[in-house]
Amino acid sequence: MLCLTKRAEEECNVVEVMARNHYHQEIAVPVANLKLSCQFMFSLEDLQLQPPVTFCLKSGSGPM
Repeated sequence: MLCLTKRAEEECNVVEVMARNHYHQEIAVPVANLKLSCQFMFSLEDLQLQPPVTFCLKSGSGPM
């Protein structure tokens, strides 16, 4: 679950996942664009990830 906290500003917060594909190349894929007034949380329940992965706040100031 990705979620903005109450201290978040009214801005777009883009979260991306960094992982490796089946060729062992590093890839980055945006998975959520969160904004406090319209979508402040996003479920990753149906997203299947093969570890290791890293979540990065690509734009926005969070906090998440």
